[in-house]
Amino acid sequence: MQGDGDPSSSRRARLERLGRWARERRDGTLDRVEQAQRRYPAVRFVLTAVDHDRVAGGPLLAGALAFRLFLWLLPACLVVVGCLGFIRPDEARELATDSGMSGFAASTISSATAQAHEARWVLVVTGLFALFVASVTLARTMWVATTLAWQMPIQKLRRLPRAAALVVGLLVSALGLVLVANWLRSIDHAVGLVATLLLVVVYSFLGWVVLSLLPRPPGVSLQDLVPGSLLIGVGFEVMHAFSAFYLVHRLSSASQLYGDLGSAATLLLWTYLLARILIGATTVNRAWVAYRAPTSAPRAGAP
Repeated sequence: MQGDGDPSSSRRARLERLGRWARERRDGTLDRVEQAQRRYPAVRFVLTAVDHDRVAGGPLLAGALAFRLFLWLLPACLVVVGCLGFIRPDEARELATDSGMSGFAASTISSATAQAHEARWVLVVTGLFALFVASVTLARTMWVATTLAWQMPIQKLRRLPRAAALVVGLLVSALGLVLVANWLRSIDHAVGLVATLLLVVVYSFLGWVVLSLLPRPPGVSLQDLVPGSLLIGVGFEVMHAFSAFYLVHRLSSASQLYGDLGSAATLLLWTYLLARILIGATTVNRAWVAYRAPTSAPRAGAP
């Protein structure tokens, strides 16, 4: 027979009290969230977007898209390296430095230029073919991921050359804007701040163009794509700042510590965050349509 002072009994009692305390805190938090959802439309909108993202499998879709983005970067870099083979290494390093790139990136470009001089034609031709294949695959993945995020039946992507050209044009434009912003930021901090604010608008417009080209339900207008476009604009600018102030140094240290595997892991993290923003834009638009639908419906007794 165990006494009242049995250590196992007191331990069970403490665990029971801890469990009751945790359940009370959980129930209280859920009650406060439910009250905030009823009182504040913004909270209701955010929770609806999170629920849509969970149902659509947002993290899984973003992972698939991030892998395709990473595969697209490989032939794109191959084409860039092949094109750099037509200029001298010192000119390539100076051009990269003037564009606002870090010393690690500039030295990498200079080294790649020196190595690619003899095989520049082979690199360009091979890279262009691989870039076309990767662009078609990326376009298909984005098409299917957006369709699943809207929870629509899968539709076939047509006009594959046009889709590949759009992928290359949009991604090259986004990367070009990053280089221009880095160059402006290296000139003056005030100019860089203005360029940063303008980039949010430009990225939002590019995001609106991308979302307008992707599938959406018949009742969704182009105006309904604005919330997701704003998410892309703000998210891309945050990613830009993250890349400029953290990722470049992380990539340099990862290359020194872990070699090519560390660089690949860092780039995969970047592509996953980018894909998460793109998938999140569709789920935000879906939540906006669901939030707007009751208010846009005619009220009972209205003429």
